[in-house]
Amino acid sequence: MATPGMGDALSGIVGTMLAQHMAPFDALALGVFVHGHAADRVAARLGRIGYIAGDLIEELPAALETLF
Repeated sequence: MATPGMGDALSGIVGTMLAQHMAPFDALALGVFVHGHAADRVAARLGRIGYIAGDLIEELPAALETLF
């Protein structure tokens, strides 16, 4: 997860939750969880090393589907 763009992906996730009028702390907590959940799914598919932020972003719809 220490690759360029991972923080941007996280802030984008949190920002979308804030845009949906979620309380700031709740948006942050859920955003961090969703970011990690998507990353876990990517790591299970591609391996723990070598994936990039774009891989995580592509995984977000499927990761959210499993949660909601």
